[in-house]
Amino acid sequence: MPITKERRKHSRVPVDWPVIILSDTGGSLGEVNNISIRGALIRLQKPLRKNERYRLFIMVPDHRPLNLRVEVSWLDVYCAAGAIFPCSHGIRFTRVARADREVLERAIPSHV
Repeated sequence: MPITKERRKHSRVPVDWPVIILSDTGGSLGEVNNISIRGALIRLQKPLRKNERYRLFIMVPDHRPLNLRVEVSWLDVYCAAGAIFPCSHGIRFTRVARADREVLERAIPSHV
């Protein structure tokens, strides 16, 4: 198996936080499996579309839900084919309010 170079600029930390993702056609419940200040790995029961933008609410413990704008960078190849659930998605945060960024900056180091 070839070794691939890590392309992330920010390290991810493991978490287990509930999420709700909203699109024009409705919402879906899931969870964040790992997160950084710029993106996350989320798992959902139904696949999202790559390069599409969504609104994501993250339930960070002991805080109000974070309200982020995100874009799907990738999804598990088997999810794209509809073969496995829940589906793993790599998401990139496209818009984060200052208050939400501060919550992330405080919450993420506590899970390292």
